[in-house]
Amino acid sequence: YNTVQGGLDSIVRGLASTPHEKLDRFIVSGLTKNLFADPADSLGLDLAALNIQRGRDHGLPGYNAWRVLCGLPRARSFDDLATEIPDASTRAKLADLYSHVDDIDLFAAGLAERSVPGGLLGPTFTCLIGRQFRELRKGDRFWFENQGQFSQRQLGEVRKVTLARVLCDNTDDTSSMQRHVFELPGPGNRRVSCASIPQMDLSAWRESATVVGQVRDFFTDYFGGLRG
Repeated sequence: YNTVQGGLDSIVRGLASTPHEKLDRFIVSGLTKNLFADPADSLGLDLAALNIQRGRDHGLPGYNAWRVLCGLPRARSFDDLATEIPDASTRAKLADLYSHVDDIDLFAAGLAERSVPGGLLGPTFTCLIGRQFRELRKGDRFWFENQGQFSQRQLGEVRKVTLARVLCDNTDDTSSMQRHVFELPGPGNRRVSCASIPQMDLSAWRESATVVGQVRDFFTDYFGGLRG
């Protein structure tokens, strides 16, 4: 919060230039031992255990059922998981914990899967998260791309908005940013002036003089009739 040192805005700019960490099946002890601990050094909750228990409380099917939903073959044995979970020690631990391959909890096995090319998650989690976002979009009657929400010109302006533009507009002393913020600055994604990053033109929402005149005439006639 020290604005003299750059404040939160400098942290945002730093994050845009920092590579993300790789994802693996391990969860830091701060989440498995000290979640919501008060005081901080006391024993807290275990996020992994909570996630597994939530799945059981809600009656989620086992990992194998979700594999089938996502187009993967149903595993008949723990060795059948080798393509998605290539680490033999991980499969051995799953076999030790669960009496049958159908009993594996989704969270435990989903986190253990090898990441898909170009992604952080394995095929099952990638499939489920993608489906979830698709259904949320389809089920939202206010989704901006639905018919009747905006005109084609307005949609064109909305689609100009990028995270780079948002950061330029809402942080102090940010004069440049790479166009693809989630990718590191580099030869194909160099930092450019904020002035060169497309910006929404709000005039697309300005009522035309003709429409305004028609509305004014309507209300003039309407209220004039009431007075009469």
